[in-house]
Amino acid sequence: MSYELLEIPWILESPYSEMSKPGALEFFEWLNQNIGYRLGQLTLLIDPSGENITLDFSPESLLPLGYLLKDLLQIRKKTDEEMKTLVECVPKWLEESVKSQDEELTEKSLSIVFDLAIYFSRVLMRTDDRIKWKMHTKASKLDINRNQLILTGITKLNCNPIRSMKLACFQIATNEKEPNRLRELYDVCMTKLIGP
Repeated sequence: MSYELLEIPWILESPYSEMSKPGALEFFEWLNQNIGYRLGQLTLLIDPSGENITLDFSPESLLPLGYLLKDLLQIRKKTDEEMKTLVECVPKWLEESVKSQDEELTEKSLSIVFDLAIYFSRVLMRTDDRIKWKMHTKASKLDINRNQLILTGITKLNCNPIRSMKLACFQIATNEKEPNRLRELYDVCMTKLIGP
């Protein structure tokens, strides 16, 4: 068996901030039903590596996993159409900044990001049972995490594991951050959700 890319069985309303509450909750239900399957796909991905990585949901497991990512994650150039759409969605004063962001993770890498976000969330939740995940459906349209999966703890702060993992994986793939970034991210999120 080989790694299967993430495939959501329906087209998500897009962007998330404009998704209806029922649509967001449907996605959350689908996610919860597929946790085991996606974690199994992550295992399939790391098994052929020959690396001694055990997905035991410990914070320590994030360190070798981060180093394995270095060889798995790939970057692609955004298409002209994608760049045009991005530029059209921002104010004039932000156009130059957006034009410089012309790289994106490949489809396979984004699938890996999703699976890693599930695993990363489970590591945090197993470390401290006060950490929960939910869809952030009660936020205003200006909230960057509206209708997205978030982790909550005992502080007033939350963590978006998919967004956090996407940024970390992009930084690892482009050599902006070292592969130990996943383990560092765990500490950042734990402090954010539970406190120092």
